[in-house]
Amino acid sequence: MPSNLTANTVDANQLIYQALAKGVTQLDTYKVQPILLAHDLSTLLTWITKDSAEAVYIAKKIGYPVALKLHSPYIPHKSEVQGVVLYLLTANEVQYAAEKILNRVKYNLPASTHSRPTSAEHGLSAPSAQELLITVE
Repeated sequence: MPSNLTANTVDANQLIYQALAKGVTQLDTYKVQPILLAHDLSTLLTWITKDSAEAVYIAKKIGYPVALKLHSPYIPHKSEVQGVVLYLLTANEVQYAAEKILNRVKYNLPASTHSRPTSAEHGLSAPSAQELLITVE
């Protein structure tokens, strides 16, 4: 960890222990934000939406471009099911992308993994931004 970051490891550890106590071994971007913030690591704000209409509403509210991601605890690697669409610039693009993501899951995966919500994030980030997946075993 860079020396200029100040970690609140007590808070971060408490959040991790709470997840483990519930049997959770993977946290998506939305749920891991408090842990990253405890280490002074900033993340993009994320909004969980229930359908394509709400994704459009949020996108208009936060401004374009936006990124959409499938939000499902059953599918940890969203890109493997084409569950991530980046740099959406219009309401029509957001609606189409959200519907396509949800339909791909509905028609290509078992019913137990279906998930209606998507997440919307403002699509602008630093050129060095990266996505991080951590699994605790």
